[in-house]
Amino acid sequence: MKQRPRIVAAISFLTCLAVVSPAAAYVLPFTPLAHQLQERREQGGARSQVVGGTLALHGSHGERIIVAAKRTVMAQGLCRLDIVDPSASALEDAHVIWDGSRARGSDHSELSLVKMMESLACPLSAGGSDARGMLQDLINRLGVDRRYTGYSRLDGRVAYVIGAPPWEMDDPALWLDKETLLPVRAMGSLGGARVDLRMLGYGDLVDGDWHPRVIELRVDGRLALTFQAERVERDVEISAALFN
Repeated sequence: MKQRPRIVAAISFLTCLAVVSPAAAYVLPFTPLAHQLQERREQGGARSQVVGGTLALHGSHGERIIVAAKRTVMAQGLCRLDIVDPSASALEDAHVIWDGSRARGSDHSELSLVKMMESLACPLSAGGSDARGMLQDLINRLGVDRRYTGYSRLDGRVAYVIGAPPWEMDDPALWLDKETLLPVRAMGSLGGARVDLRMLGYGDLVDGDWHPRVIELRVDGRLALTFQAERVERDVEISAALFN
């Protein structure tokens, strides 16, 4: 009878191991993973993407603002989100730009969450020779510990977890899909808030291998923003002035 707690603990540990490390194999350290990500991004992807969809801002008391939006993504890590819903008079011509170092745009309090989203999602969308540098900068901003790598699951798929074990929910971490190395989750602190960005549903759209179907932002544990992609155009000619 005295051994029962040990047996239960052993079973719990093995169950956790099966969930967290589904491949039960050697986990690559951060540097080789970053190198593989760089190679993947240089081999494929679009120079630009224009993604039309729906933006939902979730209030703390259950209220929501839902508007049509357009997200423009450049391979060098520049992004712009425009509100294109003619019925959203309060947000008419509102936009947010990530210029590679900071988020800026229209002076609407509702867009502070969009600025937070782009400051995380845009560096993770970079391609070509810029991908690794953008990834390193984001990891530094979030305070991710490069010394830890492990496995977990998200949206039914196995992912590399960089920074902290998946049960340490308050610690900064970056998650990459194990098969594609596409970013699926980024966690850390921004502006004094605990943020959790999830990029889900790659492959669900025509160009889904390079843009997720859904981007979710949680702030201090609460779902705060959702961008649902509905259509994607790739390799569109875009003027650099759009990001000025």
